[in-house]
Amino acid sequence: TSPRRRRARPKKPAAEKPLDRRKPAAADESEEEEGKTEETQAIHWWSRTRTAGAQAQVAAEPQPDADDEDVDDEIQGNSDAPSSNDYLDAHCNAVMGITVAASFAPLLLPASKPAGSTSSEEEYLELAKGNYNARAQTHGPFAFETMRRATPNASQTAVFWKYLALCEKSFTFLVDRGYALVPGGTYFNYIDITRFTILDNNPHVYLINLETGPKVGVCGVGTVRLLYYMAFFHERGLPVPDIYSIVEVGTLPRDIQLQLVRMMLEGVKQFVPERLPTTVREAVGMCSTGLPIHAQYLFYTLTTSLEECKVFGGGLEMKSFLLRLVLMMLESGAQKYLDAPNGAKHEGVSYCFLGCCGADWDIIVADIRVFFGKFAPEELRARGGSASSSCRGKSGSSRTVSIC
Repeated sequence: TSPRRRRARPKKPAAEKPLDRRKPAAADESEEEEGKTEETQAIHWWSRTRTAGAQAQVAAEPQPDADDEDVDDEIQGNSDAPSSNDYLDAHCNAVMGITVAASFAPLLLPASKPAGSTSSEEEYLELAKGNYNARAQTHGPFAFETMRRATPNASQTAVFWKYLALCEKSFTFLVDRGYALVPGGTYFNYIDITRFTILDNNPHVYLINLETGPKVGVCGVGTVRLLYYMAFFHERGLPVPDIYSIVEVGTLPRDIQLQLVRMMLEGVKQFVPERLPTTVREAVGMCSTGLPIHAQYLFYTLTTSLEECKVFGGGLEMKSFLLRLVLMMLESGAQKYLDAPNGAKHEGVSYCFLGCCGADWDIIVADIRVFFGKFAPEELRARGGSASSSCRGKSGSSRTVSIC
């Protein structure tokens, strides 16, 4: 079982209050045997490989897998599924008002340049595609780093810093109440940081002490991430540096969790679009002037009920959606608060699939054909060739969101 976590006691006079007030989590006696095996392995490996006080000068993250993955076999084998082209044509006609050739679907429709953008949708999409293709040459297609979006323009940068300010405010909320362990704090040098291990099954915001400076990260299951880092350093013949939790999200008191989540959800509403895009062009335009479109969708679904939008609402009911928001915002907040030099990539708002979408549009169209080919003709005709649902915009007006 995991070691019992105890409150850190400073070696200062008793009248002074320690920095961290997090309550320890009792060892769970009902853990499954598989979990026990993982933790036992981690403990033994930790004792063999960890050198006290050792720090490693290594890259903050391992290189992403550069394997060139093929297109899904189902798409390759069924891209010419019988009669599916007719369904795609009808769908796109209904949604976009265009005629789609049997072997081609246009990515963008004519429209004016988005307000606040320095480029048209076509120009921005070409920029995103070029950025994706260039990164794919180095990291491989679909790799983590390949999805990092291009250097932001002025409009995107302004929104980006507003988001980081909200993240830092959320992290500071925990610091001020003693639920975050901050390096350099008054009592930090008097704390045994090994007591703040991530060797458990809880979600954490953690910190790794590298020679180049601290690296902040997050994980949903501490033991899994710890084993990963042990293997990473062991394979390179390097000592395992200090890795410790600065926020143990799963053991935060209920009232603190509620206040923190309320602050985050109210804060991200400023980044939620008044309405969701109904065409690719609209999505590109929204992405070119704000946060990545995928972040906007995440914020929308977490702040919109299923009754308001039956297609994209109800994210709070989805397992781990809210936890992911909390982790990525606390990670960015900690990076900004600590001015961490390593890995400050702000993953929630720095990656985008737009370039990949543009570069592989033909593959996406083929996938759509496979999807519509799975339905019987009467099913598609009953819906007019499109999948849609009535959604209420943030202003309260009813509108239709279509999936194309």
